[in-house]
Amino acid sequence: MKLRPYQQAAVDWALPKIRAMIVAPAGSGKTIIAAHLAARALEEGQRALWVANTIEQVDQAVSAIQNTEGAEGVEWDVECVAAAPDASKYDLIIVDECHHSPADSWARLVELCPTDAILWGFTATPWHDRDEE
Repeated sequence: MKLRPYQQAAVDWALPKIRAMIVAPAGSGKTIIAAHLAARALEEGQRALWVANTIEQVDQAVSAIQNTEGAEGVEWDVECVAAAPDASKYDLIIVDECHHSPADSWARLVELCPTDAILWGFTATPWHDRDEE
């Protein structure tokens, strides 16, 4: 699957970073960007965890991984955050819909991420508008 120029720019920007957040509109291909990033960042035999909010997002991630050249050499676990995966044993963690990270279930996962692991978040909603009283 070939990346669009703006997707390639996102990959090039995030690749050298250990911690990064990609913010892009819905439908822009954040899942494809994430799969390409992981495939380029990890070496064969390294482990990646991809956490998502829903089973549909998990299925979308699995499809993107299966269609990304270079992703086949990485050990992938793709989970719903509700499964409470142990993030401490991975070389890379992708947090889909990372705007949920302040929630307790998500925060526990992110807090377990090893300090030397790559942690990339993806969202279309980097902030929440609230009415000030």
